[in-house]
Amino acid sequence: MNQQTQSFMHEISPRQLLQTAAAMNLSLGALILGSLYHNAETWLQDYPKPIQERYGPKSPEAERLTKLWAIPFFIVLFGGVLAANWRLRRAHGRLSPTAAFANAYLLFLSFWLFDLTIIDWLIMIGMKPSFAILPGTEGMAEYNDAMYHLRESWPFLFVMAIPSAVIALLTAGGPRHG
Repeated sequence: MNQQTQSFMHEISPRQLLQTAAAMNLSLGALILGSLYHNAETWLQDYPKPIQERYGPKSPEAERLTKLWAIPFFIVLFGGVLAANWRLRRAHGRLSPTAAFANAYLLFLSFWLFDLTIIDWLIMIGMKPSFAILPGTEGMAEYNDAMYHLRESWPFLFVMAIPSAVIALLTAGGPRHG
């Protein structure tokens, strides 16, 4: 490894990364499952198209709730990543742009994996909680389509680079130490 790679890897704390990822993922998972339990229709846009078509359009109440639930969701998601990078910067006195980007991206990646494997595959497909089945769509085969979730989520592996870069720009820097 070259010196620059060693330097940025030294800035990232695997322990802090795992602790932050766990806290974010558990919080976001609770928000997702709580909002599904409260009103599954708020997540209609994330169901497979045949389920959406059979169910019909979102009600105005579900539209309102979708926007309302999005507020704490994005605060936890982006706020958690920002806070983690600020903690790293404080701990080291500075944070290189590479380390800031890598830490942010790894946290977004951890949520992507958690959402896909735990929320979508284990809970939604494996456990099929009754509160997540939209009325009138019971028994549809699309509830068992694991590849749907992968197909729909894989582009976010690339999209996550954008907020990671923005967060890196906001959090990198600090005084240089000889």
